[in-house]
Amino acid sequence: MSVAGEGFTVCGVGQRKPGLFNVTVCGDLDKARAVLDARFPGRTVPVAYRADDGSTHTPQELVLQYWVNRTTGEGFTVSSTRITAEGRIDVGIAGDLGKARAILDRQFPGWTTVHEEHVSQPL
Repeated sequence: MSVAGEGFTVCGVGQRKPGLFNVTVCGDLDKARAVLDARFPGRTVPVAYRADDGSTHTPQELVLQYWVNRTTGEGFTVSSTRITAEGRIDVGIAGDLGKARAILDRQFPGWTTVHEEHVSQPL
C-alpha cells in the first residue's frame, strides 16, 4: 500500500483479519483517515505512530524513526531511538556497534548516530 498525503505518510500495514488492515500512520491521523477511507472504504484501521518523547515531529522524522526501530542484523539489536533537534535519529545499540553502524549507515546514510547501550535481561 503506497499512500501519502500532505502532512502524513503510511509507515506500515498489517492484516488485522481478511480484508481489514491496520495502517500505521506517521503524521496527521485525521488527514490519513480521510484519504484511506476514500481510497479503501471500510478496509483500513488507521493507527498513529508517535515518538516516545511526546513532541511534535515531521512525518519524515517519524517514518525514519519507525524504520530505524525495525532494523535488524546479526550480532546487534536496536534497543532505543530518539529523534534529535536536528531531525536525526540517535540509536542505542545492544551488541556489535560496528555491524550496527555499517547497516544503519547503508540503509539511512547521514541520518543516524549510534551509541552502545546495555540492556538488562528480564528476571
